[in-house]
Amino acid sequence: MSSSNARRVRKFQAKVAALAMCKLGELLDEFYAFLEQQPQPEDQEVRDEFIRQENRWKRYCEVHHLTDKAALMFNQEVAVKWKSKYTVPKDQSEI
Repeated sequence: MSSSNARRVRKFQAKVAALAMCKLGELLDEFYAFLEQQPQPEDQEVRDEFIRQENRWKRYCEVHHLTDKAALMFNQEVAVKWKSKYTVPKDQSEI
C-alpha cells in the first residue's frame, strides 16, 4: 500500500472513531440524564433504560462494523460512572 493510501485509511479510521465516540457520548448523556430526573426512576426503570441504551450502542457498533471491544464500551463507561457516583462506600453503608 502506498503511503498516500495508508494516510487515507488512517484518516478514515480516525473519522470513524471520532463519530463513534460522539455517538457513545450522546447515549451516555441520555442515560445519565435519565438517572438524574426527578422523581428518581425506579430500579426496574433504570435496568430497562440501561438495556435500551446499551442495545442502541451495540446496534451502532454492528452497523458501523466496530469491534467487539468497542461494543463493550457503553457498559464499561456506565460501570465506572456508577461506581464513582452512585455506589455508597462500604464504610458509610454500615453507619
